[in-house]
Amino acid sequence: MILKMARNIIVAGGLALVVVGCSRQQPVYNVVSHPIPAAVTQISLPDMQRAIVLAGTDRGWTLVPVEPGHLKGHIDHNGHSADIEVLFTTGNYSISYVTSANLLATSDGLIHTTYNKWIHQFESDIDRQIIRLALS
Repeated sequence: MILKMARNIIVAGGLALVVVGCSRQQPVYNVVSHPIPAAVTQISLPDMQRAIVLAGTDRGWTLVPVEPGHLKGHIDHNGHSADIEVLFTTGNYSISYVTSANLLATSDGLIHTTYNKWIHQFESDIDRQIIRLALS
């Protein structure tokens, strides 16, 4: 009886580890003061905005200017949506989570891994667009 109980505890513990390890949530990824790529020595504020908007629209984001150096973004993909804020200067940019729907966001800062994938891809695409625009 004790052996059976010990086996059940070990099995339950192992299942708990598998569930935690396969979690679909992780801390929200925000891009904070990401510097422009080193290959770029100078870029104007309008070109920064253009690079960000081009990168975003290529990935399905809708980006709306709020004021110079400030964009609001939205994406809706397969019933999952997110809103972000993008702040930028001629030297860096930041992407901040605002809200989402159907991405398992929690009040303690966790979100579905898909959101973080979207932001990582967007960040990489912004860098590519900055280089493309600055060197053209």
